[in-house]
Amino acid sequence: MRLIQGRWLLVDAIHADKEIDSVEVDYRRNRTELFFENGKVDQYMFDMQDTVSWSYMLKGYKLALAKDTIVTRVFLINKLTTDSLILSDSISRLKYIRLDEQE
Repeated sequence: MRLIQGRWLLVDAIHADKEIDSVEVDYRRNRTELFFENGKVDQYMFDMQDTVSWSYMLKGYKLALAKDTIVTRVFLINKLTTDSLILSDSISRLKYIRLDEQE
């Protein structure tokens, strides 16, 4: 659980259904960050200046996001290293790089 803590920057996203992404996103310009801390994760989208927060649970290689104790999305953790995080589910594959130093 400790390895996932900190700030992550979305650098690539692939969606199985093109209808989900109706807008082309330049990940070098339009930043989306995840910040994991103490059982909570915040997603900040710079282009929309919006933050969405969830509680999260890790079990094996799965990351579950919940709102008000109701699980809203579950990702498979394809890769988690000190500098890289790749998450996937049935519709998306999301690649992040670490923004902060891992202690």
